[in-house]
Amino acid sequence: MSNYTDFIKTGNAIRSGTANCFLRCSLLRIEDGTNANTLKCTLTARRDGNEISTTDNIVKDATTGHFDLDSSGVVLKILKTGLSGDALLAMGILIENRSGVDLVLDSTNSGGSLYMRVKNSTTGALQDLTTLVDTGRIYVNFLYMTDN
Repeated sequence: MSNYTDFIKTGNAIRSGTANCFLRCSLLRIEDGTNANTLKCTLTARRDGNEISTTDNIVKDATTGHFDLDSSGVVLKILKTGLSGDALLAMGILIENRSGVDLVLDSTNSGGSLYMRVKNSTTGALQDLTTLVDTGRIYVNFLYMTDN
């Protein structure tokens, strides 16, 4: 049996009645960065979610602000330093894709951070986000639970 079955609303927050957990929703905007082969990301609160102001020129194999992009440009991480507590679970929903490539989204949480990557829906091949956003933006809604 899960500890996360009894949710109560406290003001605008939805939290677990049996654990100190909060359900949150934020919109992640992924766009072409100003510099070549970079991303520009913004996290906007939808429902008790977190906000991270626009972060430009997110490069591969580096941490820029509260975002981290792996060396292949495939895995984008929203670091727990940008969240209200550690992420305990996550589900991402691809809500806008202007890249010109049919995509499916994988999302998860690990180490308190949120992770996402996209695959070509036909071939299953992982896609470099810095290449995809050259032709159009990608928006993802994250529904996630934090411990604070």
